[in-house]
Amino acid sequence: RPALEGCASLILDSTHVDVTLLPPLAQIVVVRQFTNTSDQLVEAVLTLPPLAPQEVVFRLAVYIGGVHYDAIPQPAKHGRRAHDAAVADGRRAILYELLKHDIQMISIAGIKPGEWVEVQIWSIKPLGRPEENLARLFIPLIARHDAIMSVLTDADALVTTPAWHKATLGVNSA
Repeated sequence: RPALEGCASLILDSTHVDVTLLPPLAQIVVVRQFTNTSDQLVEAVLTLPPLAPQEVVFRLAVYIGGVHYDAIPQPAKHGRRAHDAAVADGRRAILYELLKHDIQMISIAGIKPGEWVEVQIWSIKPLGRPEENLARLFIPLIARHDAIMSVLTDADALVTTPAWHKATLGVNSA
């Protein structure tokens, strides 16, 4: 982290969104996958779009090289200290934070060269109902650059690449 210059950016391999309609709610699972293609141990920092009003994240799962990790809620200061201590020791650490304006940030440290990572965020949010027989659901996959820059530290500043990746959408409904 202290010397980010010269480090190659981690590029997302794919994003999959799975929506299950449970009117008046929707369950949303966003799955992002990437691979550490470098020859170094890395820490990935993903800055994600803000949560929507009344959206609730109820599960965060991370798979690293096929090993499953589930998030365990902790007080913010304790979680940050434990994460930073693990990073300083060169150990694996995963931290999910809600920053100002409900901007989501995930830090995954200790990713070995060649390891693939899958991040799953499960949430519930209300469907917009502009008319009785019509529902709307907006699922942003990127955060607006200007909306989050004031919230991030210099070490966590956004990195934008021209690379595109595959994105898919699945919708389930009764």
